[in-house]
Amino acid sequence: MEPILKVLSEKTAILDTYGKQIPPIVDLARKQKVNPGMILGGVLFVVALLLLLFSGFTILVTSYTVLYPGLLSIRAINSKKKNDDKTWLTYWLIFGIL
Repeated sequence: MEPILKVLSEKTAILDTYGKQIPPIVDLARKQKVNPGMILGGVLFVVALLLLLFSGFTILVTSYTVLYPGLLSIRAINSKKKNDDKTWLTYWLIFGIL
């Protein structure tokens, strides 16, 4: 367990400056005998996990309907063919209307 704590302590050292500014985190870190960055990192991990669990579907839908078509639209603009430009223009018009 000691080597794991050592690695976590090294990896979360960057968060120490922010963790030291929050008194409850400093107190908990002192009680647990770890650096404040490790506690802050744990809190941030739990928050990110909850966001993923409760908003994961929204993130997935946004990626599928905006980010991926956006990337393909940029590729279509840079290509020599004009037919693919019309396809993606049609997609964005329908997406905008909806």
